[in-house]
Amino acid sequence: MKTSCLLFLIGVFVCHADYDPRSYIDRQCGQDLGNLWLDIVAVVDNSKGMTDDGLGDVAATLCSIVSSGTRIGTNYTDPRSTRLALVTYNSKASTNADLNKFQNLDDVYSNVYPDLSAVASTESSFLANGLAMAEKVFDDGQLGSNRANYKKAVIVFASSYQKSGDFDPAH
Repeated sequence: MKTSCLLFLIGVFVCHADYDPRSYIDRQCGQDLGNLWLDIVAVVDNSKGMTDDGLGDVAATLCSIVSSGTRIGTNYTDPRSTRLALVTYNSKASTNADLNKFQNLDDVYSNVYPDLSAVASTESSFLANGLAMAEKVFDDGQLGSNRANYKKAVIVFASSYQKSGDFDPAH
């Protein structure tokens, strides 16, 4: 009886902790881009307003964003990886690469530059169409995967967009 009473008192003493909400702080973001848990959809305007040179700049920027030590794809034993998809839009939107196409940086380099090598034949640029396609890419990318806890990001490269009517991205 004395032993159990003594163990109880020791347990109460050890488990007693003063709660101080100031002791809890958010941890800083890491500096290692290889540890990102992220799904990214790049939404790129490929209308005439972007110009061929502009699309080349977008391709270079997009490749530099993911080339800083980021693990691209899902073929890793460590689940900390980034998936990248590419959507282009003008008067309509197209998925150039879904979230499972790029499995390494070589895949990114060998596909992004050709996909963004020439503007479309239209001057129309409806960002709302590109964003709707990005949402579909995210939805389709969840099928058969266990990445529900991964953060999602959309990176938009646009020359212009409609600020009113049905194609206003705010709607």
